[in-house]
Amino acid sequence: MIPRMNVGILESGRPVPEILQQWGDFPSAFKRLLGAVEPSWQYEVFAAIEGELPPSPDACDAWLITGSRFGAYDADPWIAALETFIKDVDASGKPLVGICFGHQLIAQALGGRVELSERGWGVGVHSYDVKSDMGFPSDTATIAMQAFHQDQIVELPVQAEIVASSDFCPAAMIQYGTQIRTVQAHPEFDVAFVRPLLAARRGTVVPEPVAARADATLDSPTDAHTVARWLADCLALANTPTAA
Repeated sequence: MIPRMNVGILESGRPVPEILQQWGDFPSAFKRLLGAVEPSWQYEVFAAIEGELPPSPDACDAWLITGSRFGAYDADPWIAALETFIKDVDASGKPLVGICFGHQLIAQALGGRVELSERGWGVGVHSYDVKSDMGFPSDTATIAMQAFHQDQIVELPVQAEIVASSDFCPAAMIQYGTQIRTVQAHPEFDVAFVRPLLAARRGTVVPEPVAARADATLDSPTDAHTVARWLADCLALANTPTAA
């Protein structure tokens, strides 16, 4: 177990009201995910989607950026402000984790490029081949997670190293040195969230053939706990001299 610490969650999106009422918000999902591996940690939430950002990277020990329905390339002022904060965190040496939108915005902030992918929607439980053993047990060959995205990183920052990938999502998990780890899929999502979300967007936002294939995978087991440990190990660098 890693010593008590305070993680700042930068809330970049919110579930639709009917899911929010039953399942909770994204910060709550990350508290559950990380709490399963580090129960003593504390969290402070900043509504980045409303323009609320910390005064400096030193406001918390480490940082996490949630997913969002917005694109990293969108022109909303709060996204540009969050991108600037990412650069400040990177310069500070504070640990940083990004999920889906957070994964993409971190890449964009550090010199990469994000686009609406020609591969289309990735929904349901996806499996990714582990390309590096950084932080994973040596026998970890694949990682499975719930996915729900259309945007993808199409150009990597020079300092980025792919940790896991698939034919559909080549930049599925990325590490930047030891300070930053990001994930395109959603280890914080469970079937209780994804099933109603897919139902609400089926045939409108998500094409019916994609939704049908995804629906058949939703109850498949995932490696969310393994990914939670991997992310927590990065955040915990706040308690080591290298993250000063």
